[in-house]
Amino acid sequence: MANLDTRNLSVLFSGSEYKEFDIHYSVDSVRKNFPGCEVLLSTNDIGFYQKSLKKNIFDKIVFCEVGDELPCIKAPGMIDKSNFVNNNINKQVPTCLAGINAATHDVVLKIRTDQYLLNSNVLKFWNMLTDVPKRNAEKQGRIITTSVFSLNPRFRERILYHIADMMQFGYKSDLINYYSCPEYPFEYSVWYEYNKHNKYSTFEEKLFRSRYAVEQWLSLNYIFSDEAEFPVKYHNDCNPEMIFEYEYFFPDYFFIVHPEDIGLRNHTKFFDAKHQIDRECYSTFDSIRFIKSNYGIDLDPEGLYKNRREKEDDDEYVFSYGRIFDLSFKFGLIRFVVRNLPYKLKSEVKRLIRRNKKLKYDV
Repeated sequence: MANLDTRNLSVLFSGSEYKEFDIHYSVDSVRKNFPGCEVLLSTNDIGFYQKSLKKNIFDKIVFCEVGDELPCIKAPGMIDKSNFVNNNINKQVPTCLAGINAATHDVVLKIRTDQYLLNSNVLKFWNMLTDVPKRNAEKQGRIITTSVFSLNPRFRERILYHIADMMQFGYKSDLINYYSCPEYPFEYSVWYEYNKHNKYSTFEEKLFRSRYAVEQWLSLNYIFSDEAEFPVKYHNDCNPEMIFEYEYFFPDYFFIVHPEDIGLRNHTKFFDAKHQIDRECYSTFDSIRFIKSNYGIDLDPEGLYKNRREKEDDDEYVFSYGRIFDLSFKFGLIRFVVRNLPYKLKSEVKRLIRRNKKLKYDV
């Protein structure tokens, strides 16, 4: 298939105003890297909307009046106050959908207003994937997304279908389908206030107050449509067999790339999480490996970011540091050791855990 002509591409910036730098820098970069593309803004921030109208840098601007926020996904008493934010899924989804619907072209690149694209490398992956077959017939193609935060469930957070939505490159019809999910119910946002966590939940998994993560809700509805068909019933519903099925299944719908492979600069708050992203999220190497194992096709793009974890077989890294950490919580080893420490040492260990993790947890 012929390479995509960027004159047939719509680029959508979606979100509120970002304070670190002005949006025109991002728009200028997009117009330089994707010549002739259409550039849109979709926002629910009235001040940003009015300011953007005066700038005259977008081809289209969509203002979306949306509903209210839900309670924080994680329990407020368990996380650092700087990370305490309400769940905005019911604001995010209609804002993105309105912008995608307004796009002129059949292929859409959706990024957040706090992101910056340094180059056009994402086109390399899009053009490469057009000839890769898929088993599902209901979607037009695969959605390209990023490692931030497409969680690998073998590590601290064993969360299936946690596939990133921060940057997406795909067919307009598929992205409309993706963002046409049901509104997230309030009772799901406070699920663990009234339901117990799985007894084998890790430390990080027990922080959840919500039944599902935002990314899970979007991905599960996109793939399965009907909640009754969801293979997971709560956020960390997971076992080795489910992981195997998941990794056979989701590459038919998504292709995950590391942000450094497509020149994607994210919000500065993610800079400190780079090591976690490299270690605990799916990478470009994983996506290439899935295509090879599932379809027998060797993809060999040049100049890929060299991730720390690029094992050929899952079994080789399933017992990584992060997995051992999970297992130690599962079997209560860490809690057993801490409980049996002398009182003063125990207090010091708990203090260090809270300071280093910026979390509260009663060992």
